[in-house]
Amino acid sequence: MGTFVQIKLISPKLNKKQLKNICNDVFKYGIDLEQKLTIFNKNSEVNILNFKKKKYVSDELFEIIKKSLDINILTKGRFDITVAPILKKNGFYKNMDLEILNNISDSLNNIGIENIILNNKNNIVILNNNIFLDLSGIAKGYIVDKMSEFLKQKQINNFLINAGGDIYCTKKNNNKKWNIGIKDPRSNEIQITLNISNLAIATSGDYENVVVKEKTNKEISHIVDPILKESKEKKYMSVSVISSNCKKADAFATAIMNMKKQEALDLAETTKDIEIIVIEYKKSKKEIFYSKRIKKFLKER
Repeated sequence: MGTFVQIKLISPKLNKKQLKNICNDVFKYGIDLEQKLTIFNKNSEVNILNFKKKKYVSDELFEIIKKSLDINILTKGRFDITVAPILKKNGFYKNMDLEILNNISDSLNNIGIENIILNNKNNIVILNNNIFLDLSGIAKGYIVDKMSEFLKQKQINNFLINAGGDIYCTKKNNNKKWNIGIKDPRSNEIQITLNISNLAIATSGDYENVVVKEKTNKEISHIVDPILKESKEKKYMSVSVISSNCKKADAFATAIMNMKKQEALDLAETTKDIEIIVIEYKKSKKEIFYSKRIKKFLKER
């Protein structure tokens, strides 16, 4: 997933060896899912679909594509899994195998979820207009959710999974909640601490994965605005989203990076099951805003 993944398990019924075995199993499960969904492996299931343009796909791939289309509608197009040509143009695929890279269109006209056709009866996906799927904005959250389901099936009821800031946690032992810190995007110090359980939180930022444009020397973020069809300039901004599941938190955090303050707050107010915290810098001045219902999760210092 291009990041660290940390799992914390608590179980009074199992010994250390048993917990280690479960931990190894859930990591293997997460790696297997990553190999299906990553754009950087030419043999991944999503890339086989990208090459063939029509394919019967697994339940997992079908589910994540369908969820991506649903979130695209909810965010009025701000979340889009067809923006690969923009990322290619701006140099974010520089370490990609040429066999994959050469299959991604150079034209920004080959973008848009209306080119994805799903057949719910037989799990067939069709990609029209030479589009190319990149699931990076939701795959981490999806894998965290599936790993969480795996642990619950193993009767592990107290755990936390953290995949580079995409987090799902149950309660700790003794019904305690977990403390989750949100960093200031510029200083990297903990800015806000949340107290949560049985929830997911994902944070997206414009400051970690960037490229420098040679002509302007500007730092360009991997966050793409699908409406404007361009990558956003780095401005030290982060969006954290709390939801009941991590795939939703992950995708909404990406989408809200492309919204203005009031639009983001309105979305949180009108959308069930999301709360937001935004930290951004405007001319070196920091601003923090969050949705109304977030206050119940804030831990007093």
